[in-house]
Parts: sequence; structure tokens; C-alpha cells
Amino acid sequence: MNKFVPNPNFEAEWNQEQGPETKGEIAEKVLAGAQAVAPVLTGAYQDSLHIQVDGEENVYVVAGVEYGDEVEFGTSDTPTFAPLRRGISASDL
Repeated sequence: MNKFVPNPNFEAEWNQEQGPETKGEIAEKVLAGAQAVAPVLTGAYQDSLHIQVDGEENVYVVAGVEYGDEVEFGTSDTPTFAPLRRGISASDL
């Protein structure tokens, strides 16, 4: 299984590359991309994807089901779907 290694310069690089779009507009694009590539068995996972705002600074796209991390990262017997990470690519950011 791949190990996630965070980029300590991500926020600064992200802010430089995004130009005039607001974080909310970017989150809407990521949300749409994640919903488009999310696996659908019952639709519960896909329907649970939403935008969460934390104060004025932070905007997140999150899965509202308790097994969201299993869908994103996989388990020993299920594949990694990575809809949130793939949502960034699918949203043309």
C-alpha cells in the first residue's frame, strides 16, 4: 500500500497557482470531480461528499460516511478508489 507523504509547501504552492478563484469555487470544482469518479454501489458514499468550511481560512471536500477513508485509501481486501484525490485531477485544477 502506498504511504501518503504530505508536501509541507503545498498551501503556499497551491495559493500561488490558483489565481483569482476563491477557495469555495475551487472546492466546488473538486467536489464535482470527486462525485463524478466516486464508486457507486448504493450511492451513499457519493451522496455524502460535501464541502466543509472551518472558520474563514479552511475549506475542505469531505466524505460524510464513516467508511470514507476506506474508500479513499483502500483496505487489505478492497482497492484504493481515491475519489477525493482523483477529484482534483478531474476538476482540471
